[in-house]
Amino acid sequence: MKTCYNNHMRIGLYDPYSDTPTGGEKYMYTIAEILSQDHTVEIFWDHAKDITEIEDRFSLDLTKVTVVPNIFSANFTTLQRIRASQAYDRIIYLSDGSLPTLLKRNLVVHFQHPVEWVRYSPSLKAKFSQVRTVICNSKFTKSYIDKKFH
Repeated sequence: MKTCYNNHMRIGLYDPYSDTPTGGEKYMYTIAEILSQDHTVEIFWDHAKDITEIEDRFSLDLTKVTVVPNIFSANFTTLQRIRASQAYDRIIYLSDGSLPTLLKRNLVVHFQHPVEWVRYSPSLKAKFSQVRTVICNSKFTKSYIDKKFH
């Protein structure tokens, strides 16, 4: 098993709000900036211009980050997404309450806020079994996520 401390990793990052940057995007892309110092970091997004705007807006250095096709867009089938995700040691995914279907347990999910509208179902439970780590932006959010996802 690879760890962030010992081995170079290939990391993918997905933020569904990259075209409307706010505080959550500053958080996610700061993660990308820091990780790109020692790892290969690729952003799943179809418009590199949006990422350049985030870099400028938040004074980040994303020169070591690469923008790759967004495997989480409707242009990719579930099977294509699963295949593409296999190449990554970790995928950091900003969740709006949804979770992608991946087979490899390499998913790190970040919650910016409680997702009260999500219903915990058997299919969501199955997807959650693929999650390696959950990150919450606050103890408040964590308390809701803990309740919602058991």
